Amino acid sequence: MMDKPRPKLSLSLSSASLAKLKEKIPKPYVKPVSASTLFKNGKNPVNKAAAKAKKAAPPRRKPHNVLRKDMRTIGRLQFSDMLFVLNKNNKVTFPDRGDGAVALKVGIHKDIARIFKISSPKAYMFLKIYCGSPRYKQAMTRIGEPRYNLKGKKVGVVV
Repeated sequence: MMDKPRPKLSLSLSSASLAKLKEKIPKPYVKPVSASTLFKNGKNPVNKAAAKAKKAAPPRRKPHNVLRKDMRTIGRLQFSDMLFVLNKNNKVTFPDRGDGAVALKVGIHKDIARIFKISSPKAYMFLKIYCGSPRYKQAMTRIGEPRYNLKGKKVGVVV
């Protein structure tokens, strides 16, 4: 019981008659779309979520190699220049790299700021870099060792 294939119906119309037929077909009414008709209370939740995400985005950080323009930053060249001058003037307080470091007096950043005529926070940043070195930290572990001022005189003891 094989089904016989049905013949295909084809209709050929001229373009003029096709245009007449299209005119007779009524066009559906499309109501203009607005946020109030689409969403409850007229607020688009997608835009609201995007606004929240934009507000919640963390502030962009500056790359670490870009120096800030405030008073607390110190560049590598400025650090090395200051260290060179301090080393040249006083080998006891700031010895050469091959020698071990010595403990510095408490509040020495004020003396450094006065000598170089820079702000106290900038001198503090210089000391933060210098005192963060492993050789200075090793010098601070020796309890009872003397602390030195910029003139190379003993002014205190490491506790």
